[in-house]
Amino acid sequence: MAGKSKKKKSTDNSDATSFQAEQEPKIAVARWWRDPRATRIIGFISLVIFLTLTIAFLSFLFTWQNDQSIVHTLRSSILLPSHDEPVQNLLGTLGAYLSYELFARGFGVGTFLLPTLFFAFGVNQFFRGNYFSVLRTLKYVVIGMPLIGLAAEVFFAEQAFPWGGAVGAYIRERMDLTIGKLGTYAFLVIAGFSYIIWRFNPVFVWPGQSAAAPESEPMEAKPEVISPTVHFPLNEEDTDGQLTPEPAPAPFVGNSALDDIKPLTSVPSTEPQFGYQMEVTEMPE
Repeated sequence: MAGKSKKKKSTDNSDATSFQAEQEPKIAVARWWRDPRATRIIGFISLVIFLTLTIAFLSFLFTWQNDQSIVHTLRSSILLPSHDEPVQNLLGTLGAYLSYELFARGFGVGTFLLPTLFFAFGVNQFFRGNYFSVLRTLKYVVIGMPLIGLAAEVFFAEQAFPWGGAVGAYIRERMDLTIGKLGTYAFLVIAGFSYIIWRFNPVFVWPGQSAAAPESEPMEAKPEVISPTVHFPLNEEDTDGQLTPEPAPAPFVGNSALDDIKPLTSVPSTEPQFGYQMEVTEMPE
């Protein structure tokens, strides 16, 4: 029996040891994430990604005729070291590949909103502050990329450059079949107008009507401090034989206090209030 009990204790200790060992990596990761050095490294990497995407997209605007055909033929194999065909993108084969996949096959000029997400996140992490709202930026990126891609494809559909990207072209094609070209234009106008109202909240006035002044917040009523009329009674018992004024009383707060103010007509007497005096005598021993 003793042997069995010892075995049970040993197994219990081994289980506890294994449980603690499993928890140690999680604690280490949590501490690493809270380390300011780690957040600065993550922020710096995010800012590098922002610069990489921005430069690649800007370079694609001028080198797309040469690079697009190469990337379209080789696809991801263009990133291999064995590839020796030159490209004109400022970031080389990486910039040409990212531009083709995200710009030409993506949302066109709307893809320029994507680097702003890495910029907002990188600045907050590197400088350790909430300078930009990442969630708000993500909302603008998710909604803005397809809308800008659709608008670019609608207004620049006749040009060879993929202003709206493959996604913008697909959305325009489906909307033309569903609501027609006129409905597509109306949708863009409604979307743009709604964004302006939601983002800037302008004031619209009907012709001939004066613009209403913005409502101001009501001010809190504060009690009025009124200094009452001060009467200076004269003290005739001055040591120098001169008449000197007595100090004025403290000011009262509120209008109702004025009713209780009465001028001083007499000076309080310093004589004892009782008609007898107390004397102390010592008794002989």
